[in-house]
Amino acid sequence: MDGKSASQEHNSASGNDEGACGQLLVDYYENDPDNPRNWSKTWRWSIVVLVACLCARGLCTIIAAPVSPQILAFFHSNNLLYRTLLVTIWELGEIFAPLVWGPVSELYGRRWILNGANLLFIVFLAGTALSTSIQMLIAFRFLSGLATACIPIGPGIVKDLFPKDQRGRAMSIMSLTSVVGPVVGPIVGSYLGERAGWRWVFWLSTLLSGALGVLILTPTLLTHSPTLLLATLDLSLIYGLTYLIMTTIAPVFQDTYAFSEGASGLAFLGLCLGFTLGALLCSLLLDRYITRRRSSPSPSSHASASPEQRLPLLFLACVLTSGGLLLFGWSVHYRINYLVPIVGTAMVGLGLAATSITVQTYVLDSFGVCAVSAISALMVVRNVTAAVLPLAGPPLFRAVGHGWGGTVLAGVGLLVVPVPGVLMRFGGRWKMVNWCIGDL
Repeated sequence: MDGKSASQEHNSASGNDEGACGQLLVDYYENDPDNPRNWSKTWRWSIVVLVACLCARGLCTIIAAPVSPQILAFFHSNNLLYRTLLVTIWELGEIFAPLVWGPVSELYGRRWILNGANLLFIVFLAGTALSTSIQMLIAFRFLSGLATACIPIGPGIVKDLFPKDQRGRAMSIMSLTSVVGPVVGPIVGSYLGERAGWRWVFWLSTLLSGALGVLILTPTLLTHSPTLLLATLDLSLIYGLTYLIMTTIAPVFQDTYAFSEGASGLAFLGLCLGFTLGALLCSLLLDRYITRRRSSPSPSSHASASPEQRLPLLFLACVLTSGGLLLFGWSVHYRINYLVPIVGTAMVGLGLAATSITVQTYVLDSFGVCAVSAISALMVVRNVTAAVLPLAGPPLFRAVGHGWGGTVLAGVGLLVVPVPGVLMRFGGRWKMVNWCIGDL
């Protein structure tokens, strides 16, 4: 999505357009890999779908309408003007958004402008959910509208990806999502606000935008490699869930088990024990199968010793993490002896250690001379998830309690159970068609 600088002395790729504003000419040589129109059809349409989902932020605009009476009541206000502004102030922000993001993306490229705006958008949405006054909430709603860059930039991305005779379908998909969002928003907002409260309405928007933002933010190496994408998804989700529990331990043991502030720190020993056991487990098992295959006198056995044979440990890690979340949630819910939730956190820690070591070793084996870049891409997404996902913990537990909250988190953790199986089945094939990837 980032064009080359102007006036290169190469042959133009077919379908290049006129210079921007009659002055800047973006030119490519034939079969130039930097030309977005030379990217694979699957990858180009994946970008369109992701950007189209971002354009569905109309859901975030209207989702506040059904809960506006609840918000006014919470802040003890009967000002009907505020009730209208809660919805319409977003549109005021969107008046300025195209004037800012569109021209800037033409000068500096789409990718980083879109990523930067998405980061601001997520921060402002989180600010909306955390607002302590109705004036603060309205201000963050305005800033969220101002940070909506995908709608003005989206058509430009379609122009970058497709020649003139192929843009109609992509523009139709992008326009459809922006129309569906305002219809779905009030439905989701009304039911969610009724069950979980108005703050959770905005937390849902924050989490959805954060997930899409992570996918858009992912570096080129990550997004061009399904192998790395799935490995990153696995580690990032487990890492984020662990951080969510880490931010929950102290308040739970202080409020539910009456631990002092100092004693509540001892509750983290369960995680420490889990991390240690996970590292020991990996040291015993991670190399074992590959070593056995490579020591076999059969040449075919040596050849089949692939990085994917490290991955079965991820099945166990995922199950342990989800089991630990369940045990922690329901033991706190029923106020069972404090050792039981600590055992739950130990299971979560063991799962994270096993996942982290296994995934990073797999990436090191798989990406050859690009291993450091691959690890860097993985860590960016992992750290973003660890920063964003814990924000959902307090509103989730307030809304449904620790028992069902732990059940929801366990279910989310189980979403990555298929990942090691998919990588074991297709990982070797995907690596063969991706650049800079191979066994060392």
